Amino acid sequence: MGLTAAAFAAALDALRPRGPVWSEDPETPLRRLLDGLAVEHSRVAGRAEDLREEAQPATTDELLEDWERVAGLPDACAIIPTTLEERRAALIARLSEIGQPTPAALAAAIEAATGVEVEIEEIVMPYIGVVDCESPVYGDDWAHTFYVHAGPTTVTELSCEDAPGPLASWGDPRIDCVVNRLKPAHTRALITYEV
Repeated sequence: MGLTAAAFAAALDALRPRGPVWSEDPETPLRRLLDGLAVEHSRVAGRAEDLREEAQPATTDELLEDWERVAGLPDACAIIPTTLEERRAALIARLSEIGQPTPAALAAAIEAATGVEVEIEEIVMPYIGVVDCESPVYGDDWAHTFYVHAGPTTVTELSCEDAPGPLASWGDPRIDCVVNRLKPAHTRALITYEV
């Protein structure tokens, strides 16, 4: 907690000159000026204390919208939180989502965001001595592509009453959204589902 106005007033009073010319009466213009300055110093010190709380995502209140903007919240991949505690929790989760761009860290972040267990499979580029003869051969454009194997999904088939479109569709739009948000920008993710 910051210093009170009385503490600042006492400190300012201790700094003023002493002597027979300077009155000790608390109603002199100088003492009233020092009291007014003490109130403002106390207010500024209190705001500085508040800034320490606002600098932490777990305790922010006034700057929560700025923190959310910097973290890219709310996003289309998640349910929008409504309470202050839920918003702080979503912010902390976003800021601590993924540390290293490794397959294990990416899989853990996807699982934490969606609740679905996934497996990341990196594509091994064909170099002599690295892959066996039975492995598929990929071109250079596959160098930064990987598979995300997700769990089972529902297949939606086209019926006679539906508008023209694909004969069947499958997948989970939330998983697609989270994967594309979390993957490194230079990579391409191919999401596969069990049917």
